[in-house]
Amino acid sequence: WSEPRPTYTPRKTAAGTERQGESAMLHDVLRNRVIRFFNRALYPGDTFTREVVGLTAIWHEISTDGGRTFAEPRQVITAGGTPDSPAPGVNRGENSMMISFSVPFVDSKGRIILPMQRLHKAPLSLSPYLVPLDAGCLIGECAADGGISWTAGEMVCTDLAKSSRGLYEPAIAELKDGRLLMVCRGSNASLQTVPGRKWACHSEDAGATWSAPSPWAYDTGELFFSPSTGSRLIRSSKNGRLYWIGNITPTNPNGNLPRYPLVIGEVDESSTRLVHGSVRMIDNREEAEDEKMQISNFRVFEDRGTGDFRLAAARLFFDSLETTATWEYRIAVL
Repeated sequence: WSEPRPTYTPRKTAAGTERQGESAMLHDVLRNRVIRFFNRALYPGDTFTREVVGLTAIWHEISTDGGRTFAEPRQVITAGGTPDSPAPGVNRGENSMMISFSVPFVDSKGRIILPMQRLHKAPLSLSPYLVPLDAGCLIGECAADGGISWTAGEMVCTDLAKSSRGLYEPAIAELKDGRLLMVCRGSNASLQTVPGRKWACHSEDAGATWSAPSPWAYDTGELFFSPSTGSRLIRSSKNGRLYWIGNITPTNPNGNLPRYPLVIGEVDESSTRLVHGSVRMIDNREEAEDEKMQISNFRVFEDRGTGDFRLAAARLFFDSLETTATWEYRIAVL
């Protein structure tokens, strides 16, 4: 690897500090371009507060030379929207839509599916870490000027007594029959007697509408515990199967913790459930490591040459925020 270099530096303004984060890259093979999506947020007091969450927007930039250079960034705005009201139900300063652990893709009809989340307008908590969210996606199609024309799909929510932060960080994939499967992060933070789960639903119209979300289960019908972490759906071009990567715990988690072990398993595309017998561990906490360590924030892609998955993750230690080097895991796909 080459030496790392910064791609963005926070910008001081009269209203506060402007920052970018949560980059999500898309290789749009059909149109021979690379698209980078990111959040742009204003920090009025230069630190993360509840106010920042309402001052966040999704932006994107397009490259036609393989990612070497990018055109000027544009804010993602749906038809009829404005920079201050970029999508239905979103108003700057009151709430926002944003991406987090998002992996956009091009579906079989050539549409861009961008997984995203929307903040409730009236949060029940002033804590910036316990705000309720809805999950869904934006649907992009080619615009006359060569850009992207956006529409917003239905946003999916659940009872906050079952998931204290609602549904967010959706992982979405197209199934072989054309439906979309969405697996969302939930949370039992402040609800320790409630089981921590991943939540799932499906769409038959490219994310315009969704089935009612329910706790995601194994193909046996058994429910499993999962902490409040992001996850990923990824299809292998080698064997055509769809896989899920995320955290599953043997006992009920406490909000975000524990964030281990990290596992991979196959999705049964008929039932849209996780195949119990296919689940394999990628990595786990070692005995000498702190119980609050994390193996949860990762990126994964398919190696073009071998067809295997290459996953990058750092071991984060929660109390100190100390990280080790980023490790690369190579997962053989048979």
